[in-house]
Amino acid sequence: VRAKLGGHVRGLYAGGAPASPALFRFFESLGLPLVELYGMSETAGMISSNLRAGPRRPGVVGYVSPDHVVRVGDDGELLLKGPLMLTGHLEPEDDRAAFDEEGYFHTGDLVKFEPDGALRVEGRKKHVLVLSTGKKLSPEPIEQALGAAHPFQGAVLLGEGRPFVSAVVFVSRDELSRLAAAGQDAAAALLPHARAVLSSFSDYEKPKKLLVIAGELAEHPQLLTPTLKVKRDALMAWLGKSVGELYGAA
Repeated sequence: VRAKLGGHVRGLYAGGAPASPALFRFFESLGLPLVELYGMSETAGMISSNLRAGPRRPGVVGYVSPDHVVRVGDDGELLLKGPLMLTGHLEPEDDRAAFDEEGYFHTGDLVKFEPDGALRVEGRKKHVLVLSTGKKLSPEPIEQALGAAHPFQGAVLLGEGRPFVSAVVFVSRDELSRLAAAGQDAAAALLPHARAVLSSFSDYEKPKKLLVIAGELAEHPQLLTPTLKVKRDALMAWLGKSVGELYGAA
């Protein structure tokens, strides 16, 4: 497999979207370092990076460049400033939304620092789900964990303004055929497995219901951005009344 990938590969670098744990394990098991990094256009590229010649682990985007001064807001948002930052936007109102009074840029990303100082991106601030119970959660880590577990091939969390979390899961057609042949309802049969996959998450972060879609996310290009991220608004529109029915609404 290494030979098919070019043979003399010193390392692979991933950015732009989270690398799944399964992808990380695959390349690392071949002895090919998968170096995940994190950055934005507004920072002229890199904010942080793992080390090709150092320890790496899935879900962590490495150590912040010394060119940045970082701060984590009260809500968990990463704020930064430094010489790599853009000097301003064309429209003044965009600057007012992007920078605070101390000159820190609001990345819109929710983060945590590991004990060794490595950075972990939890998700986008604008994607945070607020349940009707007042509980808040970042859907991205949960979606990534589900999507990396067989037979799921992608997942999107629902629950904004609702009393509990549900999940839209994309499931392999072979698995759906197997469940149908056994006379099982796919959503009911797969729910215990989905919750077991999320054993490290709090109970309110685990879905109580599933909405099952056949096939991979890639089979539904109308739901994806050019960088293969799910367009949540498009998904909700496509699902239509199914979401209301999931929560018992007419």
